[in-house]
Amino acid sequence: MLKFLGFTDDFFFAFDSIGGIETGSITELFGEFRTGKTQLCHQLCVTCQLPVDRGGGEGKALYIDTEGTFRPQRLQAIAERYGLDGDSVLDNVAFARAYNSEHQMQLLVQASAMMAESRFALVIVDSATALFRTDYSGRGELAARQQELAKYVAWTEGLSAGEAC
Repeated sequence: MLKFLGFTDDFFFAFDSIGGIETGSITELFGEFRTGKTQLCHQLCVTCQLPVDRGGGEGKALYIDTEGTFRPQRLQAIAERYGLDGDSVLDNVAFARAYNSEHQMQLLVQASAMMAESRFALVIVDSATALFRTDYSGRGELAARQQELAKYVAWTEGLSAGEAC
């Protein structure tokens, strides 16, 4: 479990009170625009690097950004709150920007290869569905979008189970 020990924000305290974010599984965050989903992802990129006794996962983070919301300076600010060196934290975050759903799927395959070589405690896809909605718009493409999204989810599940994509 990844936790937010020592963090005073009620939002993160609520996650700790239910046990944190389970590792080795898929956790979907959803909600209205500007409700803190990306902030939570940034927070997790830092806390996953903490030792287990501090609520972390002792590993790296992999961040696939589909909407251009990743902010390295945010990670550095969060790292300082935990007494960590911001540059070292950034060195332990593999970042990629996906530009379409096909590219997003390719990045997931690359993530699998990276995870075979190094210890990653966390993989974030922010947002998993946005590019599929953009690439497959309209009722005529609904079936194709659902099929591709189902394939993506299956690959993601395999990745969380430690299987190669």
